[in-house]
Amino acid sequence: MNDIKKTILATISIAIIAIPMYAHAYSKSVSFDLSSSIKGTTKFSLDSAKTTVTVDGNTYYASGKVSPDKSDYTPDLYKSVFTNYSFRTQATGVTKTYSLGTISAGSYVLNFTKNTTNLYGERIKGSATVKQ
Repeated sequence: MNDIKKTILATISIAIIAIPMYAHAYSKSVSFDLSSSIKGTTKFSLDSAKTTVTVDGNTYYASGKVSPDKSDYTPDLYKSVFTNYSFRTQATGVTKTYSLGTISAGSYVLNFTKNTTNLYGERIKGSATVKQ
């Protein structure tokens, strides 16, 4: 009976220590409206941990209607010239998640660049979420 009590006590002790480590979750979102590029102003204070960026953008005419022509854009999770994570995607209205692996800890911003030029005043509107 004494061994069972020790086992239960050890299990509870490990759970008390381990659960907060795994319960730590970071999630922060921004919205964007691109005609060319945006330098991010929202700061993301990130740990050295596995990180994903989820983006959801669509292409719109200047009138606000969804365009059938889809523009390319590049979200860039930026810490410094030497530490940034960028990926090119298309603004189709479909949510896409990009896994960046384990990143270095620090303060980041999320920049956006529209890669497709057009003559009709098309814009990309959407949102992005950084999660750890």
